[in-house]
Amino acid sequence: MEFEGRRRIKIGLNLVPLINVIFLLLVFFMLAGTLRSPEPFGVQVPESTTSDKSEVEPIYEQAVVVAASDGRLSLNGHEIAWADLPAALEDLFRDVTAPAVTLTIDADANTGDMVDLIGKLRAAGAKLVFLTTRPPE
Repeated sequence: MEFEGRRRIKIGLNLVPLINVIFLLLVFFMLAGTLRSPEPFGVQVPESTTSDKSEVEPIYEQAVVVAASDGRLSLNGHEIAWADLPAALEDLFRDVTAPAVTLTIDADANTGDMVDLIGKLRAAGAKLVFLTTRPPE
């Protein structure tokens, strides 16, 4: 008596859904990780005395200036010398109708130097200067 042979069932692992999930996670973490550009050097911002947030009109071009307590400056994430800052800002704001600067200053920075820096920003054409602070604790 001869028995009919059974068909072998191939058991395989379908990796396509796993690859799709890993790809989506990779894309998510790449996008979530680039939401904020890294600071060029460590700066501890001063504490704010008020908790009011001012509403401003949309800005066409905004520069980010970071000033450390040891006198280093950065413009849009690139370290720059104090003497080169006005010319760089004038080039940046050449065709801009409402130039603005977000200024992040270290809490331990020299106040006189920072007042001089704000004057240079205004002389370079910045119409608005925003000072970064942290909320009171």
